[in-house]
Amino acid sequence: KLLLPLSGELYAFTLRAVLGFFPGERAVFWLNLALQAAGLVLFYTGIRRREGAFCAVTACLAVIFTSPFADSIAAAEPQSLVFFLAAFLIWLGTLPFLEKGRPRKVQAFVLVFSGLLYGMGILVAPVLSAAFLFWLAVAVSGFQLKQTKGLVVAASVCGAVCGFFALFMICVLADAGTEGLSASAGKLLWSWQDLTAGRITDSILHSPS
Repeated sequence: KLLLPLSGELYAFTLRAVLGFFPGERAVFWLNLALQAAGLVLFYTGIRRREGAFCAVTACLAVIFTSPFADSIAAAEPQSLVFFLAAFLIWLGTLPFLEKGRPRKVQAFVLVFSGLLYGMGILVAPVLSAAFLFWLAVAVSGFQLKQTKGLVVAASVCGAVCGFFALFMICVLADAGTEGLSASAGKLLWSWQDLTAGRITDSILHSPS
């Protein structure tokens, strides 16, 4: 498969649930519309919280008029889901977690926990690494001391790595019954790195999933 299995399977699972309420083509349309609308709300809210309404509106308009966003509304393909996940991660990353006065233990927990979610998201779709870098920049900008900034980066990256490999091992163990651990791990890792080699657009827009 060209598409990373996780994003395709997650979309298929969600679409299967929606098919219980709408017939085939309508289910696809309403699911994609709901994902895109919810994603835009999260995307707008997250950016507005950090950069203001003008930047948020400009960013949302830029997203709306991209061809993958417009063309995917009637297609049973997971790009609307990937957009929703990216918007959710951006929204999560711009929550006022790192306000002054927060206990250091709370800040550290939030950094690691958010990093875990980002790491899992990157395994689902490598393109979400862009959202992780955006969130990391937001987190670092919340502190003044260089030493603290280094600790923020270290905690966030460690959390992301742990999240990536935790979900990776869960998927490997779930698929190991038929192929074995090493074969399952190799298959999943190969499919993930194959997308990072520059075929992410084709795999999302034209995949069987």
